[in-house]
Amino acid sequence: MGHCVHSIERALKTIDANKVAIEEQCIYEESYDYLILSPGAKPLKPPIPGIESRLIFMLRNIPDTDRIKSHVDQEGIRSAVVIGGGYIGVEMAENLRHRGLDVTLVEAAPHILAPFDSEMVTFAEKELQDNGVRLLLGDGVQSFMEKDTGIVISLQSGKEVMADMVILAIGVTPDTGFLKESGIEFGARGHILVNESMRTNCEGVYAVGDAVEVKDYVSGQQAAIPLAGPANKQGRIAADQICGLPSTYKGTQGTAIIKIFGLTGASTGSNERTLAKLDINRLCASKLTCSLLPRGEADRVEAAV
Repeated sequence: MGHCVHSIERALKTIDANKVAIEEQCIYEESYDYLILSPGAKPLKPPIPGIESRLIFMLRNIPDTDRIKSHVDQEGIRSAVVIGGGYIGVEMAENLRHRGLDVTLVEAAPHILAPFDSEMVTFAEKELQDNGVRLLLGDGVQSFMEKDTGIVISLQSGKEVMADMVILAIGVTPDTGFLKESGIEFGARGHILVNESMRTNCEGVYAVGDAVEVKDYVSGQQAAIPLAGPANKQGRIAADQICGLPSTYKGTQGTAIIKIFGLTGASTGSNERTLAKLDINRLCASKLTCSLLPRGEADRVEAAV
């Protein structure tokens, strides 16, 4: 703990690292027989004017959580704006409301929780609104301006929202910058490429978790699906492989469950937008449904289609 890896020398099977509490120049070398990379993903931080404000917080780990809680408790925070309507953004909005704050959630897309179909996600949006969360959908952030009285969030629509603090939760990107000179192969968006054994193109080097590109179980295409369940399975598979056990990873289905006040939402597989983009049409979907029905009922449904 408390150490940072700067680079990998794959030919020598060594890593260069240093203790974070000591100057970065004090780098030492560590050797390995096998290396498992699990650097995860870090929050996106686009170059929006004013984004370096001390009143803007991002959430990745437990220390981040402690920092946000401490700020709310010690600074007498009464209002917050959450930027991003993904899982982290929605969960932060709920928890801040439970702390008694006035909360506004801003999402650039027409709806929150992108994996859900539009018809289903409206239930989640209503639950947030019924519990006092103000939703501003279809509107992105243009700039931040810190003032003595808080922080002003200017939106692309021309609206302005004032708050005591901001939670930025607009997505994640793989934390793989330290690997760029390692010879490891990456996908188009910077994710580590692995095979079904979670092995990279480098001998003895495996990678798992939010930093890797996986196969989408439904479409068969490569994708980035940063979820805890798949990361857990991938870690176990990498360990099995190192120990000589022939387990493999078959792909990620994208199953996720979220609590929103008194509501529980769950999704799995591809939503309608993704299926349409992949040209997986209604007939294909109906054939899949029919395969799960008794024979007579399946024939009737297929004939109707």
